[in-house]
Amino acid sequence: MQELIDRKIKEMRELGVVNREFRIWLEQSDLWYWLYSSLRIMGEAVEKRVIVDILDGKIVEDAPIDAYNFITGYSAVYKDMRSCAEMDSSADVKLLRRWGGMLLGYAPEFRADDPVVYEWNHIPPFYKNIAAETDGLLRRAVQERRVTPALKWAAMLHLEFCRLYPFGKDTPVMAGLLLAYCLIREGYPLPSLTVGDIEYNKMIDAYVNKGEYEAFEGMLERSVLNRAEAVLQLNRRAAEVNEN
Repeated sequence: MQELIDRKIKEMRELGVVNREFRIWLEQSDLWYWLYSSLRIMGEAVEKRVIVDILDGKIVEDAPIDAYNFITGYSAVYKDMRSCAEMDSSADVKLLRRWGGMLLGYAPEFRADDPVVYEWNHIPPFYKNIAAETDGLLRRAVQERRVTPALKWAAMLHLEFCRLYPFGKDTPVMAGLLLAYCLIREGYPLPSLTVGDIEYNKMIDAYVNKGEYEAFEGMLERSVLNRAEAVLQLNRRAAEVNEN
């Protein structure tokens, strides 16, 4: 599936961004799709219509305040991620904490205890080693990307970050930020992940307890493929309009 996705991404790059309208739509829809699935994974049922309206700057009275802040904060994070990707910056702890601060209103700190993560039936590694282990994970990722297919690499990095649980209760959000940046940096349009909170937690459980990553990797591949196909079709249409 990775080869099929890469062919579609290559065609997208060869077509380029054919007009201003398509570029604006692509960036806006990146956020629509990613935020919709991110909130669903967090257990927040927010309609796509509400997300679109909030991103357009409208006041949505029935939107939960936490979801409202998350959506508006992610818009700023997305722009910063794109700038970092253009500079070919690797994700590190400093960048993650910056994005976490923009999104959450405070810079997440490394956990200072060893909690039980009930959603994943998981006791994460000893907290006193967590800063060094997280830094090591992100450093190794730079080398591993050179020998690992892009989506498998992104999936494994996300899963291993969850296993470390470095930022305590903020870890799921931070893991989502890390995955989003991996996709952006690799040139993929952000997809809507095809799982809800229950399925997602089962996939993380399967990895942290059994080392099983295939379900999450396959889900990520299908999600990116669906999104790439939709973007490519619209880009072709935009190119045809431009020619006429």
